[in-house]
Amino acid sequence: MLKNTPELIKVYSHPRSGTHMMMNLLGRNFYPTRDLSWLETEWGHWSDRHKDKIRNPYARLFGSHDFVDEVQYAGPKVYVYRDGRAVALSVWKFLGSEQPFPKFLRTKLDWSGTPGRRATPTKTIAEHWYDHVSGWLNKMPPRTVFVRYEDLLADPATQLQRVSYEFNLHISKHVDVDERVGILPGDDPFVWKKQFTTADLDYFHTVVPEDSYYLL
Repeated sequence: MLKNTPELIKVYSHPRSGTHMMMNLLGRNFYPTRDLSWLETEWGHWSDRHKDKIRNPYARLFGSHDFVDEVQYAGPKVYVYRDGRAVALSVWKFLGSEQPFPKFLRTKLDWSGTPGRRATPTKTIAEHWYDHVSGWLNKMPPRTVFVRYEDLLADPATQLQRVSYEFNLHISKHVDVDERVGILPGDDPFVWKKQFTTADLDYFHTVVPEDSYYLL
């Protein structure tokens, strides 16, 4: 549990970036006896927001999918980010889009910070992801630890140690990291390579520089 502060660590991210996994790891390792659940948590696209409800035992650790300038929480934060090519593929699967992936990749989204918030379409998934991640990483809000999802998958214990050091938390010698959680969870960080064509990658890199440090 927290040593010197009663504040909860809130998890922020672009959608489909490892939010649930990060919340789960924080909850089990830092708050093992604390009730962090909501009775019901709605999720999904705004158009079917009320069709599915799940109970998330660590829901109180969720900050938001908001852009950095929209965040008001001054407490400790973890921003988890994932390769945008994998994010694009995961959003396509998550929304159950009837569009072929190449068309979806080039179509403007009808949500802003989160799929649950309706908005006039202004950005493709690549543009949305790039603006979201670059905004957080470039602004670097105080009391924020940045965790790359791919690093979290590869070595969750090390990432939790980083968080514990930054926020002066107690963590046991045995780190509970075995469970894979989330909505449509996946472990392969390079699954996007099976879907992206050369033309898709060329389009993606018109938005995100190919040598960008946001990518692997």
